Amino acid sequence: MNSKVLRSDDHASHERFLSEYDSIITSTVAWSKWRFDPHTQEDLAQKIRLEALSTELAKKPTKEIERCVRRLAISRCIDEVRRRFQHHKRVVYVEPQHYFLEDHTDSTHTDDVDPIKEILALEQQKALRDVLQSLGEPCAATLEDGYLKNLKYKEIAEKHGVNMNTVASRMSRCMDRLKK
Repeated sequence: MNSKVLRSDDHASHERFLSEYDSIITSTVAWSKWRFDPHTQEDLAQKIRLEALSTELAKKPTKEIERCVRRLAISRCIDEVRRRFQHHKRVVYVEPQHYFLEDHTDSTHTDDVDPIKEILALEQQKALRDVLQSLGEPCAATLEDGYLKNLKYKEIAEKHGVNMNTVASRMSRCMDRLKK
C-alpha cells in the first residue's frame, strides 16, 4: 500500500487502503468498553476513516500503517469519551492506579482493561502533577517519587542524595503544603 500515496482524486487507492485497514477502525470503535451506541460507532468510524485518508499514513512503511491506524482509532475514541464526560459534567472518582494506554495499543482488547478508567486515571495523574509542580522543588519531586512512582523512602533518599529522615520530614511538610 505504501508504494502509492493517497491522493484526494484517487478513489481506487482509498478503497484499497480502507479494505486493508477498515477492520481495525471498526473493531476498535466497536469495543464494548467504550460504551458507544451503534450510531456513534459509525459516526466515529467515518471520522477516523476520513482522517486516516487525509493524513500521510500511506507514506509510512507497511508494518507501521496498521499500528498508526490503531493508535488513531484509539485516540479518537478517547477524545469522544472525554467529550462526553465534559458534556455531561460528570465527576467520577477512580482509585488512583497506574494505567498506561500505550501498553495496550498493540494487544487484543480484553476485559481487564477499561478505557474510561484509564482516561480518568491519566487525567487525575496530570492534574496531580500540575498541582505538585505548583509547589516547586523539592516538594514536587519528593511527592511525585513517593506517591506517583511509589518509591520507598530509602529509594527517594538515594535518588535525591539526602538521608531518610530528611525524606520523611520533607514528605510531611510537603503534604501539609499540598493540603492547603
